[in-house]
Amino acid sequence: QMRATSDKSLRLVLSTFKNLREELCHLQDDLGKLETDNVLLKKDLAFKDSQVKEYETMLASLRENNRQQQQGLRDSTAKCRSLEEQLLSLRLSEGDKDCQLKELEYSKRALEQEIQSLKLQVRAPPGWSCSSPTLQTTTDELSSRYVEMINNLREDKDREIRSLRSQLCQFQQDITRREGSNSDLQMRLHELTSLLEDKEAFIKQQQEELFRLKHEKLSGSQSPGVTAIITKKYRNQYPILGLLSDDYKVTSPVNKSQTIVIERT
Repeated sequence: QMRATSDKSLRLVLSTFKNLREELCHLQDDLGKLETDNVLLKKDLAFKDSQVKEYETMLASLRENNRQQQQGLRDSTAKCRSLEEQLLSLRLSEGDKDCQLKELEYSKRALEQEIQSLKLQVRAPPGWSCSSPTLQTTTDELSSRYVEMINNLREDKDREIRSLRSQLCQFQQDITRREGSNSDLQMRLHELTSLLEDKEAFIKQQQEELFRLKHEKLSGSQSPGVTAIITKKYRNQYPILGLLSDDYKVTSPVNKSQTIVIERT
């Protein structure tokens, strides 16, 4: 009878250790899964960190490019204002040249009238005009000299006017070109600004996601107010307990699956 009792106790102990070994295997599997999840979470966190650094570098580059574009736009605006001022001064100088040209034309007409009156005075006495060839020669020389002087002045003023008009056309072309380049710069600046806003929104979203992951990691590892319920619970029967009472029923181990529940306090 003692041998039978010892054999029964031995079987119960072996069965109990077997069930304990099975439960230990299940616990080791759960621990391995948790470690795998921890490694994956760390990898994801490192990837998010690298993404945030990359987007911060891109954001700094876009801001620098935006600053350079704005500086170029301000420089172009200043050059356009300078060209407009030069154009206005050229128009004023052209008006002054026109006034000077009109004054020269009036002087020319006055000289022509004076020469004509001198010719009439010379031709008035018929006998005296024949007897004074020196006066006629002097009058002709003065007339030709005045005509030549007027023609030279007219040519000089014409050349100056043509030069001013060519400069005016060149400045107008420069202003038109500057306006076109300014419109292109404004379009490019608008595109860069919209791209920068999109990148900032995406970076903000990534930072919020990274902050959430860090918070969950720190809460899971350090916070005492967080309780995690394991996904699987194993209800095992230990046959060695049959030694305590005769009505203990030996059953096979039963595994009970449950849903993941995270409680935060």
